[in-house]
Amino acid sequence: MTAPLPKRWLFALGDTLFLFAVSLGTSAVMYLSHTLNIPFVSATLGGMLAAMALQVVMAVAISPLLGSIESMVPSMVLGMLSPMVVCLAHLAGVRVTLESTLMIGAGTALLFHLYLHQHALSCRRRFAIAGGKE
Repeated sequence: MTAPLPKRWLFALGDTLFLFAVSLGTSAVMYLSHTLNIPFVSATLGGMLAAMALQVVMAVAISPLLGSIESMVPSMVLGMLSPMVVCLAHLAGVRVTLESTLMIGAGTALLFHLYLHQHALSCRRRFAIAGGKE
């Protein structure tokens, strides 16, 4: 029989999966807005509005499990960043498909998660030095 995972690991897994879900969902929403036959600026503004609305709904829904600040702040940045990468690719003339959009979303989520992890380690190190616990 295997030992249960510590709560810290379960929280980290849930946080990671949530960031990936936000990134994939908001990227897909932006892709769908660009498939409409409307001008680029309208598609971008409408897609960003829909993507941010999706991010807020997802963050509010998961906040009882992960905490409101822990779910809202990182997902807000990622919910804006992932769709903008899709827009940037579209603006650069890259043929964006749903598969490539999901790859963009997953890649953005992975890079952002690694950044958050590195930032957390850096903060812990600084607090330990400031507290005299080198």
